[in-house]
Amino acid sequence: MQACEVAALILLTVVSCSRQYEELPQTTLTLEPPFPEIFIGETVTLRCGVEGGSAGWKYLWYKDSEDTPVLQTAGRSITGDSYTITAAAVSDQGQYCCRGQRGDQPLYSQLSDEVTLTVSEGHPQAVLTLQPAWAQIFTGETVTLSCEMEGGSADWGFKQYRDGREEAGCSDQYRSRYGDSCTISTALYSHSGVYWCESASGQERSNAVTLAVSNQWMILQTLPQPVIEGDTLTLRCHVRTGYTATRVDFYKDNEVLQSQAGTELSVDRVSKSDEGSYKCRAWRRMRGSCYSSDSAEVRVSLRERPQAFLTQEPAWTQMYESERVTLRCQVQGGYTDWRFTWYKAGKNGPVTQDYYSSIDGDRFTISSATGDHSGEYTCKGERTGNPSYSETSNALTLRVSELFSTPTLTVLPSASVWEGEAVTLQCGAHINKQDTQLQYRYSKDNGTVRGAGSQDQHSIPAAGLRDTGRYQCEVEAAGTGLKKRSASVSLTVRELPQTTLTLEPPFPEIFTGETVTLRCGVEGGSAGWKYLWYKDSEDTPVLQTAGRSITGDSYTITAAALSDQGQYCCRGQRGDQPLYSQLSDKVTLTVSAGKPKPALTREPAEEISEGDTVTLSCVVEGGSGGWRYLWYKDRQGAPVYQTDSSRGTGGGYTISAAALPHSGEYWCRAGRGRNTSYSQYSEGVKIQVPELFSTPTLTVLFGASVWEGEAVTLQCGAHINKQGTQLQYRYSKDNGTVRGAGSQDQHSIPAAGLRDTGRYQCEVEAAGTGLKKRSASVSLTVRALFSRVTLTASPGATVKEGEALNLTCEAAVNKTPRPELHYTIVRDGEPVTNSTDSALYSIASTEKSHTGSYTCAVESQGVKKSSQELHIEVQTSWHSAVAIGYRVSFTLIHFIVFTLLLLQYCRIKGSLCLAGGKSRKTSDQDQEQSAEGIELSSRVQHTGVELE
Repeated sequence: MQACEVAALILLTVVSCSRQYEELPQTTLTLEPPFPEIFIGETVTLRCGVEGGSAGWKYLWYKDSEDTPVLQTAGRSITGDSYTITAAAVSDQGQYCCRGQRGDQPLYSQLSDEVTLTVSEGHPQAVLTLQPAWAQIFTGETVTLSCEMEGGSADWGFKQYRDGREEAGCSDQYRSRYGDSCTISTALYSHSGVYWCESASGQERSNAVTLAVSNQWMILQTLPQPVIEGDTLTLRCHVRTGYTATRVDFYKDNEVLQSQAGTELSVDRVSKSDEGSYKCRAWRRMRGSCYSSDSAEVRVSLRERPQAFLTQEPAWTQMYESERVTLRCQVQGGYTDWRFTWYKAGKNGPVTQDYYSSIDGDRFTISSATGDHSGEYTCKGERTGNPSYSETSNALTLRVSELFSTPTLTVLPSASVWEGEAVTLQCGAHINKQDTQLQYRYSKDNGTVRGAGSQDQHSIPAAGLRDTGRYQCEVEAAGTGLKKRSASVSLTVRELPQTTLTLEPPFPEIFTGETVTLRCGVEGGSAGWKYLWYKDSEDTPVLQTAGRSITGDSYTITAAALSDQGQYCCRGQRGDQPLYSQLSDKVTLTVSAGKPKPALTREPAEEISEGDTVTLSCVVEGGSGGWRYLWYKDRQGAPVYQTDSSRGTGGGYTISAAALPHSGEYWCRAGRGRNTSYSQYSEGVKIQVPELFSTPTLTVLFGASVWEGEAVTLQCGAHINKQGTQLQYRYSKDNGTVRGAGSQDQHSIPAAGLRDTGRYQCEVEAAGTGLKKRSASVSLTVRALFSRVTLTASPGATVKEGEALNLTCEAAVNKTPRPELHYTIVRDGEPVTNSTDSALYSIASTEKSHTGSYTCAVESQGVKKSSQELHIEVQTSWHSAVAIGYRVSFTLIHFIVFTLLLLQYCRIKGSLCLAGGKSRKTSDQDQEQSAEGIELSSRVQHTGVELE
């Protein structure tokens, strides 16, 4: 019998005796949610109820024994009839029971049946999430529950636990399922409860999520519990739509945390001290007053972040290269969906796989350790869901020692030897681990020389040129696969010095009597070398004779004969190693009798015209080189000199634009050698250049001296000698272009001016040939028709008002008979007189308006010239001032007299002078007044005459 059952029996016996065997009230204990198994970190509530109602009852809680009461601790709270574990741990696993207690009879209820709570270190096979993610919402809001699991959850259903019963979680008119999601479109208070999703068999389920639906105007919102230590806790004091909070206070365990205008509070990097009951108090204004309300309390529980642990397999403290080691990362908490990341101190970013290492799940394996793998390693786990990552693991240090040192390759006796010498390659490596067996391989220019063996030397008994190259040795620890390669070293096998034989001059054929030198050279310089000479065979040494001398590295034949023809070679000899150089290649000397005669040809061979390009080619037959060519014209020995239109280069002489002076007979001759030996003269070749057109003649028609304004024509004449030739004409004056190329042989000046005076030329070009000819220059003189124009004033440029002024325009005429002149006098840009018969402009009585700047223009036969400006100033005289004063005084007297007479007349006639009189005048009176007015006007006029 279990402990709780025994205690219940004893208590029942005692109570029955005292109450005349009346049975104590039944006690019921339930799990919310009713999971037979929960996972670490989940929230579970045990609820205790007494038959007949809960009024006045308090509850006692026991675990595993009635002697072990359950107390409130961090993450475990007793509230009313419930005992809540906010983040279950393995230590919470056990058998729970409860009973009621109160002050009235009966004092106790029966002990409840035991409820077994099983806490698994595993994790839910599916993840249930909320969207939006808040665990508290208002009635009328929308929330979606999503069940996520690998492979899909199509056959899974949603469950809801509320009011002590389990029911389908997506089954009424306000909830609709679509795939892995269940959407509550209009939340009701009845939708509050614990939700989860589970497989059709009921054997697998997701995590449980508690959803609270409130009909208040303000709630405190949190994300689903528990919160992982180190994460951020977000609290939101959420106000229903249509309400506005003017101020919000956040409380933890009934103590104010923060008062602010905002509705959200974040607590960074939460710890166990942040666990507790939270609420918010919000103020709102209504009808001019300010009211506050408190939200329902929300219990915030924390769960420790899982710790990662790093271990080494095998756990050696000393490792050597090529050995295998595995680092394993494990995380507490039972979740198996961790993804692991590995880190190495001093390396930016996580460790990745390479040729020597691999990552497989929670293992990082180094298959063949190297020195680069030494260092301090850590790891961290990551997963989807909460918790999303683990704490960083403990640090683990790997120390990888060298199994043997990197080999060094040495060349003995030196890295540079002559052909035939012995060479030894020595490969050295230091062993650090006892009993290590090394294998040696040798390579040259990345190609194998000798395969694996135990010998640390490789010998070349007699080095040849093919042994030159870059060598390496590779050392392998037997049975490990660990290989190390030395740095490459260079071996140079020098061949015996090369010997070079050259001809000076380098002619493949010479002629009898010419001088030739054979020069022998040894690679690396001539110091210490003597030379041996051979002709036709190495058994036939060349000796010094008359006309044939050996000096240092040269063998000279001063006057070649036919007997000198043959094949020559040489080699060097000295006392040090090497004793000999290689035998040189053979050089063939060909000697021909007599002097060569060059062949001279002309291109083109047909008739040429003036302006054509002609090339003469001179070639010495037989293929011998080194010739310099000389050119002659009109007679042998008369050299041709190069000009702008003719030039000799090598065996060619080119006339780029044939002209009459190029006509004549041409010869060529060749010469070569230091003491020049000449060939014969070639046969003569004639060049005849007919004139394409004559040199142009420029003529000035109607005379080379003309008057201004006369017409002038320049006539350019040239005779065409070849039918179909088109000529282009250009004209220039004083070496400046007057008119560009055109087909007109005349250039006209309709009205010559002084600026047209100068020296003129014409240039004629045959179209398409580039041939141009220029005429001799001719002079054109244009004489002035009349001289400088002058304007004079009499009596002077300054006059008094009323004085007479005469302006005279003069121009000296150079032409006889005198041409007709036209005069124009201009004041301030406006003509005041225009005359052909008079050069005089007279003003009888000047006024101020005559002041201004005057010029005079004279024009004749299209020639117009103007004088310089003459400024005329008309000043006011004292006579004028008196006259003006007189006129002003006279006018004033007239006005005074007229005014007096008018006043006198008004006194006589009285009311007639008043505007708007009171009585109408008769027509007779009007007539009388009119007559008197005429008389008054007559008097005034008479008075004026008298005053004058």
